Amino acid sequence: MINRTVTEPLLSILVCSYNGGAKVRRLLQSVQSQAAPIGEILLLDDGSNPALLNLGGNVEILRHAKRRGYIAARNELARRSRNEFMFFFDDDVVLDNPLA
Repeated sequence: MINRTVTEPLLSILVCSYNGGAKVRRLLQSVQSQAAPIGEILLLDDGSNPALLNLGGNVEILRHAKRRGYIAARNELARRSRNEFMFFFDDDVVLDNPLA
């Protein structure tokens, strides 16, 4: 019998935000409360004024100096993602149900 260690694939949580502020914090709290194996959380601040600052935890913040729109933001996040599965969220989403 072969003994194999099975690891769950890690998820990338990818968030686009423009002037998200408090909405982003609510989304991140709901994401971080999930039991799913989250490998990274990337947030792209698409030219917000004022820019989003440190959100704590394991959130990596990327920035566009000028607003480029959601398509450019999502494409940038997909390029930067390091995991097999990607979940894209807008900044006004709150998760009530589990991801996995």
